[in-house]
Amino acid sequence: MVRFRFGNLEGFSLVQVLIGMGLLGVLGLLFAQITTQSLKGQSAVRGSSELNHLVDQVTLVLQNPTVCSSNLTAANLSSVSFDSSSGALPGQVITINRITLPSGSVIAEPGMKISSGLVLMKLELRGFQELSAGTHYLAMVRLEAKREQNSAIGSPILTRDVPLTLATHIVSGTTAQIDQCGSGGTLAKLLCESTMGGVYDPAPPPGAPSCRLKIHSKWYVSAGVRWTTDNAMDAGVFLPGTAPHSPEVSPGIDGFGSFYNVFAPDCPSGTQVTGCAVKMGGKIVTSQFISNGPTWSRPHIIRTELDYSDLDSQGRPRCKLRLRNVYATDYFPAIQCSSSSAEALP
Repeated sequence: MVRFRFGNLEGFSLVQVLIGMGLLGVLGLLFAQITTQSLKGQSAVRGSSELNHLVDQVTLVLQNPTVCSSNLTAANLSSVSFDSSSGALPGQVITINRITLPSGSVIAEPGMKISSGLVLMKLELRGFQELSAGTHYLAMVRLEAKREQNSAIGSPILTRDVPLTLATHIVSGTTAQIDQCGSGGTLAKLLCESTMGGVYDPAPPPGAPSCRLKIHSKWYVSAGVRWTTDNAMDAGVFLPGTAPHSPEVSPGIDGFGSFYNVFAPDCPSGTQVTGCAVKMGGKIVTSQFISNGPTWSRPHIIRTELDYSDLDSQGRPRCKLRLRNVYATDYFPAIQCSSSSAEALP
């Protein structure tokens, strides 16, 4: 009889089985955590998308002054009036009970479920800003939604704002009562021109904005320097410019010899840098130019540039005027600043 001899028939030991079960448990836990985070992330994206869709609906409804005004009535608001005094205006909050279509169908009201795990908690009229004292105000319809506990990653509170223009009249003292609202028609024109400083087009071409912003620009000229007949800058003669400070001057040197950098003042906060020039002979010269002297060894240089390697406190390039062996005259570095608001350019 032929006999077969097998190897180890004892199988796995108890310790080996326990170790294997432990490893499988750890891997299962990690997989479960990854799956949970993925589902929460999907829930967050879905909830945010549904809230944005609701905001689009509310915006479309409230654009119509008639429909908007029918929603902001005494039956639908905690109050149809507010304190229009400058001190109290920013803190005014009016509760909106619901927002409806002309048919009466409710599209938004506190307590409604926007999506799985996301509930609309508040509808408020707030953020009041004066457009025309006593008659017109800008306000925001705020939608505040709350995610159900552990249903998604991120903040549990989501907010969105829909801008409105309110037509009002003064009831008594500083108490203003809402008469009409909306973001279209004459109210849209008022919002564009009074608040945004733009030009309103009631029938813009397809794809063009109805409110085109005006761009205001202004040149700011630093105190200047005087170049002498000795082909040098007279550090003792700083001419007064429109800027309230002395000129900022720094010497430099390159392959052609020494030169001076004179800096223009920084633009006001909240504006954009749109130009760099030199003022000489009473005129702003915006072109950069190099005038060569008799030989290439000592060229005349008058050059303006926006230096992106030297930024101001708001991350904007500084305007720099470079001078070397130039004609004997006075030089003022100038920077052009731009904004959609004329008030931002004092």
